[in-house]
Amino acid sequence: MASTVDTHKLRSAMAMRTYIHDPADATVLTKIAWEDLALFRHFMAQLTVIVGAVVSFKIYASAASDGSNPVEVKVHAAPAAADAKDDSLVLECSSEELAALGEDLRYVSVEVDMGTNTDQASVTYVRAEPRYAQANLTPNSRIDGVAA
Repeated sequence: MASTVDTHKLRSAMAMRTYIHDPADATVLTKIAWEDLALFRHFMAQLTVIVGAVVSFKIYASAASDGSNPVEVKVHAAPAAADAKDDSLVLECSSEELAALGEDLRYVSVEVDMGTNTDQASVTYVRAEPRYAQANLTPNSRIDGVAA
């Protein structure tokens, strides 16, 4: 018989969102989406190849929600290893690393460069260790009155 216990251990400790990256022009580097890390301690991004190959995979931070004046935070050392369906890459950073790189850096994004404009990947963002844990955190949750 299936469990009837409604477990919230992980959903109260992190917010996740997955994006599909389908570049229209492989010559243009694309930042996937900007997420607010202000109320979380850690950010992780996992890229999984659907079709094609990855040329570069980086985390950026900005003080502005539109990503203006971005600062490079992390660069994957071997992105070319993700060159077939279901290959994955992971990058992670902390709010402490952002603070060391500049003042008021709170928005994070991943920049992906795929080999051709027919390549595709899924990119999952995970923001973890919220300042105020609560059940069922989602990308649209509000923590202490502020959108997560």
